[in-house]
Amino acid sequence: MNAKKAVGVLLYLGGIALGVTVPFMAETAGIDVLLLAGLGLVIIGSLLLGFAHEFGDSNYRDAWIALSSGVGIAIIGGYSRIWSLFLFGLVLATLGVAFHKIRGARNVPG
Repeated sequence: MNAKKAVGVLLYLGGIALGVTVPFMAETAGIDVLLLAGLGLVIIGSLLLGFAHEFGDSNYRDAWIALSSGVGIAIIGGYSRIWSLFLFGLVLATLGVAFHKIRGARNVPG
């Protein structure tokens, strides 16, 4: 595992950990700054992981980034009980899977 992947994994998991623990530490009305920091870490971590891995096609990379970001955002939204954030993560992950299936079907040789 190279350094970019290791940093990406640490940022991704750190963002999920921060997003999961923040709602239990501070009960505030609205969106907390630490929650936004956790979301940012998840997105940056999934971008680093996506660009560090050697995908055969850029469509697979883009779909994987959408899927991993969406799952991370959905986890944070579910634990913090912000249902619009949870649904946004689910939609982003679903779009990533759909994009992978649609674009991947076009790139199959034969």
